[in-house]
This record gives sequence, structure tokens and C-alpha cells, in this order.
Amino acid sequence: MTLIDQIESGRAVRPRRVLLYGARGIGLSTFAAALPSPVFVTVDDSVAHLDVPRFPVARRFGDVMRALQELYVQPHDYRVVVIDPLDALERLVLDELCRERGIEQVDDLLFAKGYTLALSVWRQLLTRLDHLRNDIGLHCVLVARAQMERHGQVVPGGVAVTERQVPALDRQASALVQNWCDEVFFAAPVERPSAQPDASASRVLHTQPAVTHVAKNRLGLPPVLSMQASAFAPYLVLPNDAPEAPTPTPSKRARK
Repeated sequence: MTLIDQIESGRAVRPRRVLLYGARGIGLSTFAAALPSPVFVTVDDSVAHLDVPRFPVARRFGDVMRALQELYVQPHDYRVVVIDPLDALERLVLDELCRERGIEQVDDLLFAKGYTLALSVWRQLLTRLDHLRNDIGLHCVLVARAQMERHGQVVPGGVAVTERQVPALDRQASALVQNWCDEVFFAAPVERPSAQPDASASRVLHTQPAVTHVAKNRLGLPPVLSMQASAFAPYLVLPNDAPEAPTPTPSKRARK
């Protein structure tokens, strides 16, 4: 078979890779826990209050990798793997780098190369998640807290400072993860919350970039989604979930 014979057309249905970030306490973990059949790989005890399947809290980067490997080799019915929180995982990533390099702390590396070298450890994680996505069909959701990023720009008469919300990660690691993800959602309160008793009605997911935050999506989503799992769950479809095209009925002439 030649490459020409392998050309595809149409929209491919693939498991999603999502980065979900926002302020502490806004309900990121609760949102992820309400997605279809999730399992959590946790790096702290921030989801201990949720009734959700989760691995024991990872104390080392290797614990995270082993949990993902178990999901790869063992039979299960989970549909979404959630890593929560990603900014706490960064500490384990740096510890792993130090272990590999035989140093005490990342600052022992000259010329502040530690965070750059740590990208190789991050890639190990993303590669394993890709195996789960491509071979097992698991959606991948990464949960992170937000931080304010400030930029100064020289303008006539002084310096203009702009601020925007970004994931609370090293800038290089954040860029790597964002590029890997299909969707980056920023969770935030609505500017004018309604008087509805449902708390989720006062929170939204921003799905497109703006001067105030980073975000993106490859699904053609509206700029804002209600922060309810039911608003995003319909997009978590797998190839086997897609409705099959009806089998055409042979015409009378074809049956002759």
C-alpha cells in the first residue's frame, strides 16, 4: 500500500487532551470528577473529599508513571485519566531531574538550565499519556492552578504593564504542555453571576485566548462554556462512540 492509498479525509474523532486551570477552590477537580468514568492520578490530597476513583497519592515522579502504566496494561472501564494538580507534579518532575543528574537541587545546575533540562522529564509524561490516548482510547485531563503573569512594555511616557492568567508552571513547561493539549480552558467566575442557587452557574470555562488569559480549543467551541461537566462531556467521544453510517439498501436493479 502506498502513502497515496493511506490519505484520509473527514474529521478524525480522537480522545481529547485538555489542560484545565483556574484559581484555587474554583472547582477544577469537582468538574473533572463529573466527567464520564474518570480516574485520578493525584500528587497531593486535594481530591480526598471527592468520591472518585484515584490512585494513591504520588510521592515521586515514578509513582505517576507507574500509575499510567497500570492503566495501559490492566483491563479497566475508565474513559478519562486526570492528573491533579499539575503544578504540584512539577516539583516531582524537578526531583526526578535531580535524581537523574545526581544533584541535590535544581539550582545546582549552572546557568539556570534546570527548568530547560526538566522538559525531557515532562516529555516522558506526555509520551506515556499519548500511549494511553492512542492505544487505549483514554481522554487526558491535566488540572493546574492559575497564576498572574505580568509583562512590561515601554510606551511613550513610561512602561505599560499587562497582566494575564496562565497555568502555575514554569514558562517553558507551560508552553510544552499547552502545545501538546488540544484544549486549554481557563476557569473563572462570571462577571455578573446570576441569582441561581446552582454554584456552577456562577463559573465558566473560557475556551479562546484573550488579553486576560491563555486558552484554546480545536473543537470550534463558543468562547465561554458553563462550568458543568455536562457542557463538555458531549465532546468526549471516541471513535467507537460515533454513530455508524446506515448500510445502504441495495436497489431493485442491484438485486437482480
